[in-house]
Amino acid sequence: MENQKPSSSTIMPFETDSRNIYDVFLSFKGEDTRASFTSHLCFALRISAIKVFIDDNEIQRGDHISTALSRAIELSRISIIVFSKNYADSRWCLDELRKIIKCHRTRGQVVLPVFYHVDPSEVRHQKGEFGNAFQSLLDEISDQVELVLSWRETLHQAANIAGFVILNSGNESEDVKTIVDKVSHLLNKTDLFVANNPVGIESRVQDVVQLLHTQSNSVLLLGMWGMGGIGKTTIAKAIYNKIGRNFEGEAIELFSWNAFKQASPRGDFDEISRNVVEYSGGLPLALEVLGSYLFDRGLTEWYCVLEKLKRIPNVQVQNNLVTVDDTNKLGMHDLLRDMGREIIREESPMKPAQRRRLWFNEDVLHVLSEQTGTQDIEGLALNLLKADANHFNTKAFEKMNRLRLLQLTGVQLDGDFDYLSRKLRWLCWKGFPLTCIPINLYQGNLVSMELENSNIKLVWEDNQRMEKLKILNLSHSHYLTHTPDFSYLPNLENYPNWLAFNCEGSSVTFEVPQVEGRMLKEIIICIVYSSTPDNIASDGLTNMLVKNYTKTTIQLYKSEALVAFEDEEGQRVVSSIEPRDKVEVVLVFKNGFVVNKTAVYLIYESYDDEPIAEIVEECPAQDKNAVVGSILVKEASPQLALVYDLAHNKRKTLKEWLGKYRCC
Repeated sequence: MENQKPSSSTIMPFETDSRNIYDVFLSFKGEDTRASFTSHLCFALRISAIKVFIDDNEIQRGDHISTALSRAIELSRISIIVFSKNYADSRWCLDELRKIIKCHRTRGQVVLPVFYHVDPSEVRHQKGEFGNAFQSLLDEISDQVELVLSWRETLHQAANIAGFVILNSGNESEDVKTIVDKVSHLLNKTDLFVANNPVGIESRVQDVVQLLHTQSNSVLLLGMWGMGGIGKTTIAKAIYNKIGRNFEGEAIELFSWNAFKQASPRGDFDEISRNVVEYSGGLPLALEVLGSYLFDRGLTEWYCVLEKLKRIPNVQVQNNLVTVDDTNKLGMHDLLRDMGREIIREESPMKPAQRRRLWFNEDVLHVLSEQTGTQDIEGLALNLLKADANHFNTKAFEKMNRLRLLQLTGVQLDGDFDYLSRKLRWLCWKGFPLTCIPINLYQGNLVSMELENSNIKLVWEDNQRMEKLKILNLSHSHYLTHTPDFSYLPNLENYPNWLAFNCEGSSVTFEVPQVEGRMLKEIIICIVYSSTPDNIASDGLTNMLVKNYTKTTIQLYKSEALVAFEDEEGQRVVSSIEPRDKVEVVLVFKNGFVVNKTAVYLIYESYDDEPIAEIVEECPAQDKNAVVGSILVKEASPQLALVYDLAHNKRKTLKEWLGKYRCC
């Protein structure tokens, strides 16, 4: 590419005008360069954080440029004119050019002409193929002499401005890079600040660049190690300035290999491919997933995906597609989920039983009802409302011998559980209907067993050693009377440290479970109550009764005694309660107080005095006008007054205190 010398003074970087909302306005003839050079240039500018206005509505063009387009030219800092062979046969392009040159003359707008496969002299004098195209337009409007003269003068002025000549270029990507560098320089966006006098930086930058110049297209990770203040950050910035813009082509190539199984987009998909790459932020994961999903699909589906991408803020794409929250929970954007599901669905569009994963209720209901499962199925999920709960025979799983993930809600299975896959690794069954896990359900490969809101009373009739089990979730299993012996679960990541029992009203009745390897350390009683405005200043609690039906004992405590609970008295309450005891806790309040809900938390710790972890659940939900109170019964009485004083505080404060404990 040749770079023409300016006819007058050199163009210098300019100050930002607050009226400008675009960095660059692109003027071009669509049929010549829209799907090739101009598309590549637009993409390269945008990926360099340069705001580009490009007219995507060429098909709707009339005889004159629209007011909106004229305004876009005025609001741009730089206009790039891509002169191509047929540029001058378009009245629209020539009117754009007149507006651009006017802004150049009156506003000082920077103009950068690009002579794409035409010589500047052809534009200047309207000769050659460029002149022939111009003449074809003149033949249509031969009576508009003044307009023709103004176009000729405008073309002459534009061709005299220093620009870029691209004639038979063997490397257009390098030409594009040169233009982008020029624009970045004019916008003062070229480099990150390194240092005022970066002595010795360049040689070190070259050393690192040499390390990165490999023939591999794989991702490279470079780390710099050293004591603080010796210039690691300075060198990193200088390296970025040196090679930062060299990766535009690598992004489009990665996408193309996945979308077209070749190094570049097919001709009719060139422009939309670059738009997809741009909106995905160049994120490799997004490029691979999007490319694989769009492979062999029509333009209509491509545009649907592009519209979804446009709804994700460009700078947040890599944060939104895949996320990991504070609890290490992996999440994904709906677009990524939908594409993954569609890829699986297309494995066997008409026969769900031959897909690797099933999650649409309609497909799963058909497979289980008709017992058409196959060994292809590796994951199955069926989530039904409680009112829609269905019964299925376990024989429906007989042929699913590769099933590794089973997720059920509101489902009951009848029959021999030996039919379920021996490769099952994750079992999530909310509302598990049985009182005990069937002995003939093979569990040797289970890593996670989640049985929330189950009817389980006893997890296993006989303890089983489960080396691989890491997660056991029995939360909200209110019928549980005996926890498993955790010594048989050596790799369990979270041991339960507390159990909760709650009930509507002012009393709770529960059977104390046997927690293997743990001893009862504390009891927390949480009360949700409301009162009239007249007695809102009072906590209202007068007495607490602890009834032990197994031991036929009743312990009565008055409110003032609860405030001054002594260590010995608190320990007496805890030690009087043993596994399998049936206990009722009753709270008595003054007239005018209504108790909505009461909860009892049994806090355990190991015999080795391991510290108790945090409670993550809250007290029972209450009306916005309700008050939450709590009572602590434990060995260490100094905290009793603190908790008791929370009786008039809101739920958040109580949660903060409970935050010292955890139940898995």
